[in-house]
Amino acid sequence: MLLLLLMVGLWRLHKHRRASFAELAVLSRTAVCCRVTLSQKAQ
Repeated sequence: MLLLLLMVGLWRLHKHRRASFAELAVLSRTAVCCRVTLSQKAQ
């Protein structure tokens, strides 16, 4: 059984790679998506 962690800052992902990333993410069994502001990170 292969376990894989994929962590990407989507704002850093080039536009022409976003579709490929989405295809890969759909194959995952679990997805954790989080978007926080810098002030939330500082807490």
